[in-house]
Amino acid sequence: MSSKKIRIIIFLLFTLSANSCILAEKEGQVEKIKIIEKDVSDSLDVTSHIAKIQVTKLQETPGSYIGEPYKLIKTNKNYIVFDKLVAKRIVVFDLDGKFVKNVIELGKGKNEALQLNDCWLDSEGHLEIYDFSLKEIFVLDDKFEVAKIIIGEKPNIYTSLMNLPHSKDFVGYKGYNSYNPPYMGEYYKVAILDSSVAIKKVELNYKKIYNGIMVIAPTKPFINYLDTIRFAENFNSNIYNVTPKGLTKRYELQYDKPLPTDFYDKVVQKNLSKFKAANVNFTEINSLYKGYNGYSGVWLESKDFILFQSFDDRFRDFLTIYDKRHHIVIGSSRALYESVNYKTYLPTFLTTDIENNKFLGVWSGYILKSILKDDSKILNIIKNDLGANYLVDVQFK
Repeated sequence: MSSKKIRIIIFLLFTLSANSCILAEKEGQVEKIKIIEKDVSDSLDVTSHIAKIQVTKLQETPGSYIGEPYKLIKTNKNYIVFDKLVAKRIVVFDLDGKFVKNVIELGKGKNEALQLNDCWLDSEGHLEIYDFSLKEIFVLDDKFEVAKIIIGEKPNIYTSLMNLPHSKDFVGYKGYNSYNPPYMGEYYKVAILDSSVAIKKVELNYKKIYNGIMVIAPTKPFINYLDTIRFAENFNSNIYNVTPKGLTKRYELQYDKPLPTDFYDKVVQKNLSKFKAANVNFTEINSLYKGYNGYSGVWLESKDFILFQSFDDRFRDFLTIYDKRHHIVIGSSRALYESVNYKTYLPTFLTTDIENNKFLGVWSGYILKSILKDDSKILNIIKNDLGANYLVDVQFK
């Protein structure tokens, strides 16, 4: 055999091996992230990690005002802002902040919803909206008009729902709510659902005695990451990938004072009456977590960075920035700020532009002003209309 043929064979074997490693990383690798509480600071200067900050005014019109942004979705052409609790509407803007339209009105008429509980993009980039009161999913077309309605399995409801990439299946999160009956005798928090929103498989099963307990649940447990859905839940140190087959662990958060594995059996069960009280005292319940630290419900991931929220042993929140390229924690702090070019604390983010390492949020001008230094150049953008909402786009490097 000639040396040229040998080189070709070696190259092909190397290529196949490299591709196999990439596949294994995507499907099976669990990356461990260590969080040390004594390293948490009150504030952290992240100037050296920020490439650019852009602020865009959202040009709201009468009937499209946003009270409290709950979820933000970025597409190639639009920003979709979901105000779940105050204005109770979903508003579409173009990338310059110009108003495009409201989608799905509330009411009892044709193509109207009783509630707006969740929204997401399907694999084809179409917006889907979940109404758990009607148990329906509205599928919108490219013009944000209702193209079809999927009627879900009754009586089940989910606090959060999302379509699985490249699949007609869905995944739903119910937490410990007692509304849904057990599935095949199992009480569960996560359900893999078929195209008609009927249960195929359940995950994160729990004992019957915990059904209906009131604990802090994630507001957005499902997070889009490229062709994957991540799942993250308060007090759970594992971050999962979701597939039609179920949950597989992708990250493990290693805290130095973690909740013990028998926390529910030793602590929650002993205080069950508190967790099931008609008027739950969350201050009393939260005190049971003091002395420990763990994940507390915010996971934002771009191509090279992860920003996530945890609680310390006094049940106070802090943020951690993780560099995926070098597999290191950049820092953990209660507040992040840029001190040179923009002179601002970083606002709470709602989503990411994954490929461009951008973290995005929506804030009112009044709140932005409160986190800016007096000589921040961002003030020039917002000072003439502090009552407006602004999209804040922070690019990390």
